[in-house]
Amino acid sequence: MAKKLTKRQRKSQENKRKIVNCAMRLFAEHGYDNISVDDIARAANSSKGSFYNYFGSKDELFVFYRQALDAQCVDFYEKLLQDPAYRNHNGLQKFYLMSMFALQTMSANGDEFARISDMRLFKDETELHGPTPSRDNYHEILPDLINMGKADGSIRQDLPVENILNSLHLFFNGIMYDWEVSRGSFNITEKYAYMMEFFCFSISQQTG
Repeated sequence: MAKKLTKRQRKSQENKRKIVNCAMRLFAEHGYDNISVDDIARAANSSKGSFYNYFGSKDELFVFYRQALDAQCVDFYEKLLQDPAYRNHNGLQKFYLMSMFALQTMSANGDEFARISDMRLFKDETELHGPTPSRDNYHEILPDLINMGKADGSIRQDLPVENILNSLHLFFNGIMYDWEVSRGSFNITEKYAYMMEFFCFSISQQTG
């Protein structure tokens, strides 16, 4: 059971979220390099000192935000497992829904955020005060769903889990690159839903 936060801890989390949300809006409107910490603090009705109380740099905003996105994926995964609406879905179908949800979540904050966030992931983790996120919970979810599909016969037994994950990673990278280069000019889930279906077909256990 999750530990209940104190009033002070809840207030701290609210302040962090407000700063991050204001920062992401400013980045989307004006570009990451054109926004200073002073701009972010002013937009959040906060102070520069308060900003640095929560974050060591602008880069750390992406750490916090990607952790929040990761948490959304975990929440959706739990919904897939527990919601009666998905009770009759096999492992492959849940894998598809989880993958589409992840794509939608990654693109929800605009192409500017996606481009900068991707660049920040290439930076040395030691430059940040926390671990790089979204490589943890979300990337533990996918193997579970693949193994679920193998167990119920919806995903091919001859394909190693690692091979499927590597292929999906390359697939996602290509999609995100195309979307970012186009400056977010199309709805990523609408354009690539059929390709995700094709990917899932390629790993599905064929019968007959």
